[in-house]
Amino acid sequence: MLLAALFAVIILLLILIILFIRRCIKCHKKRAAAVRYVNPALSSSDTQNPLIDERVTIVLEEIDHNNVTPQDETPEVVVEYSNLKSYRVSLDQFIREVDNKREKDGFREEFKEIPNGLLELHFAALKKENKSRNRYKKVYPYDYCRVVLDTDDNTGGTDYVNACFVHGFNFDKEYIAAQGPFTNETLLDFWRLIWQNRCTRVVMLTNLFEGDRMKCLQYWPENEDMRFGPFLVRPEMQDVFEQYTVRRLVVEKGDEKKRVTQYHFTAWPDCRVPEDMDTLLEFRNIVIKDIAPEEGPIVVHCSAGIGRTGTFIALDYLLKEVMTKDSIDVINCVSKLRQQRAFSIQTDMQYAFLQEAIVHALTHHDYLTGPFLEVDGM
Repeated sequence: MLLAALFAVIILLLILIILFIRRCIKCHKKRAAAVRYVNPALSSSDTQNPLIDERVTIVLEEIDHNNVTPQDETPEVVVEYSNLKSYRVSLDQFIREVDNKREKDGFREEFKEIPNGLLELHFAALKKENKSRNRYKKVYPYDYCRVVLDTDDNTGGTDYVNACFVHGFNFDKEYIAAQGPFTNETLLDFWRLIWQNRCTRVVMLTNLFEGDRMKCLQYWPENEDMRFGPFLVRPEMQDVFEQYTVRRLVVEKGDEKKRVTQYHFTAWPDCRVPEDMDTLLEFRNIVIKDIAPEEGPIVVHCSAGIGRTGTFIALDYLLKEVMTKDSIDVINCVSKLRQQRAFSIQTDMQYAFLQEAIVHALTHHDYLTGPFLEVDGM
């Protein structure tokens, strides 16, 4: 009897030890993943370094609108044709592969293989009358999916804005990926875009200034009304959180009024990734909460409208995919995204973060809104 009791105690102790070891291993893996996103120091010249491998970091160069060369006047349209890539795997296999890529730096090699460059025709962006509305060289909307502004709105502007429609998982033209406004004329164009496309939600992923560089002009009022051409923008409400701010605005044009909510994520460094994955996933859920099919596209922008913008759109798309399917295809998603918005997802670090965030959401069900599928090992 005594031996049986002693044996039972030993078995219980062994079970407790095994559970403790498994818990320690799990915590260690989580810490290892978190360390991946402690952003290293970045000098202001790093993103302009010509020696950077552009297969893993897309380098942006601002257009000098005060120094136009004869070559700029007659630009050549070059399109880099490529086939869509695809690699669909089950969700449990995806989680295992992300663990493996994290250990072997596999994200970088995979990122290099995804089609990149200007993949579709973009004549409108290179027209002389539109060039002042492009901030960065080569970051141009494609002709077939660019947002075309209505020129009968009494603003006297062009039909061009540096923005593209992007198909979502649930709907065509679910998003508009846009360059952030950087001049007075692009401020007005930005509100024309929002008004004409019935947009009620705007996601901003940059700060107005980062370091000593202006990333985006302020297009919303803080306390007093602001006017942009025929649009009067009034502040209605503002909720400030540690890493993001939600602003509700009333936009008036003549006798017509519309409400627009801006979701401003303030903790995402340029060319980098957020250090707090949980907050970004919570932020994404707030953005899409109670969205109705009749609402216009979600406007998503940073500065150029490619790096942070592309990562956020891909994250939302893929999280919607894993809620309805038992498999995922990240490579195909990013390939299709780049055929709608050039250079989407700017660095291999953003590409790695995208996949890590999806795994985190799959293993923490609170981040998946609506029904979700069970995954082995969760």
